[in-house]
Amino acid sequence: MGLPAITETDVEIIIPGCKVVGDRCNGGQKVVFPCLINEKKYAIKFMLVNLDILAEDNPEITTGILDEITARALREVEIMRKCDSPYLIKLGPVELQRVSYNDQIIILFSEEWVEGEDLSRELARTNVLQIMDVIKLGIQITSAIQELWSHSKVHRDIKPGNILHCSNSGDFLLLDMGLAFDLSDKSLTAFGQIPCTRTYVSPEQLNIAKKRSMDFRSDLFNLGIVMYESITGEHPFYKIGMSDMDIFSNVISYDPPPPSSLRRGISNELNDLIIRLLGKNPHFRYRSCEQLIVALKRILENMGV
Repeated sequence: MGLPAITETDVEIIIPGCKVVGDRCNGGQKVVFPCLINEKKYAIKFMLVNLDILAEDNPEITTGILDEITARALREVEIMRKCDSPYLIKLGPVELQRVSYNDQIIILFSEEWVEGEDLSRELARTNVLQIMDVIKLGIQITSAIQELWSHSKVHRDIKPGNILHCSNSGDFLLLDMGLAFDLSDKSLTAFGQIPCTRTYVSPEQLNIAKKRSMDFRSDLFNLGIVMYESITGEHPFYKIGMSDMDIFSNVISYDPPPPSSLRRGISNELNDLIIRLLGKNPHFRYRSCEQLIVALKRILENMGV
């Protein structure tokens, strides 16, 4: 799926009253522009629709004529509308809509703009986070996972690039619901495909036959990868040059070294918690998000925070 060919001028034509105030950012399936609407800053997301599957005589966006990227956009917006968490990004004033522009069919919608840096960029600069920030990340992203799961949603793409470290508050926000799996929704992924980022994937995501039994504990596994990487500076399952099969094999069968063996100052409790999150079987992880949050807060208390 390609990206829409649009410029700053195009954005301001497509959305009257909108003023682009920064450079575009290209994602895997989206182009994002920072824009002012009524003097407030928002992120406007644009996605290209596959023309071949749209019925020319039907102007409405309906499930029957949506390609996968459009269906994911609809689901992302619906999830955002239902969920209420300070650690999940919120919708902006521009509703999901389809526009025809320069021989392209484009889906667009808006989100709140939050100043900050995604965790992947931060780790590229700093290599690791402070230990207290890793615990804070764990608490806040688990809270976001808990809210998603209260709506039967599994995010499926928790990774540093989808976590924003806010400049003002220092909070961590979970972004991009585009891969979220709705247990009550029809599958939007063709049989045999694995919807994930290859270096941030749980064992159960690799088992297509058990897709319907996947729950929030899959997200906890991926959070465990992020916490491990954030506290040690190393990915638990991936080294540069590895093939997909090597990575997936490690996720299924390899036990990474304890974080405390790679960095001084990690308590036994935090070390064991991260290792538990990386349990191969979901039953080895935490029974609930609340249980994990309590354990993380207890570690903070033991640190005197």
